[in-house]
Amino acid sequence: MVMVEHNTSEAGGGDEPLGLDPFVMLAFVHEPFDGLRAADLTMLDDDWLAHLVGACDSVATRALAASAAVAAEVERRGHRRESGFFTSKAYLRHHGLLSGPEALMRMKIVRLFDLLPEWKASAEQGDVGVDQVRLMAQIAANPRLHEALQAGGGAELLFDAEWVQFHVFEERARNWARLADPQGATEVARRR
Repeated sequence: MVMVEHNTSEAGGGDEPLGLDPFVMLAFVHEPFDGLRAADLTMLDDDWLAHLVGACDSVATRALAASAAVAAEVERRGHRRESGFFTSKAYLRHHGLLSGPEALMRMKIVRLFDLLPEWKASAEQGDVGVDQVRLMAQIAANPRLHEALQAGGGAELLFDAEWVQFHVFEERARNWARLADPQGATEVARRR
């Protein structure tokens, strides 16, 4: 594989390191997907088919982590207010052709990764599922939970996310959030 580097110091004017061109890297991603679509899946026995299911989900999580990195850069740059995008969510929605809820979820994932770097590392490696990351991003969106998450709750939930079925993780994560934020649980109960 040929990796094209470009000098980012031309744009920034400093002695910044050379970086990989993201569009070249994306071009290299498409070829293996084309090959996977053309692969003869009927040749796999049941065990290898089960491994393939997990491997494909791992790739999906890594793609989600890459999308979150792009969203983080949008947020860092200030989402181009001069072009009429007053939030990073609006910028992502427009340029990514995303729904409003999906653009919001991307920003929640950015904040999750900022809050809990171990979740970011796990997603970047594909060790945790897409649904687990999305659920955890919703939970971490509650600022009343930040201290408890950073004090070990996030690592505890990550262990579950990586090792148990989603429905078990979901139950444990929601119970953890209710116990860690009794005020929020009371408010939800009152609204219902």
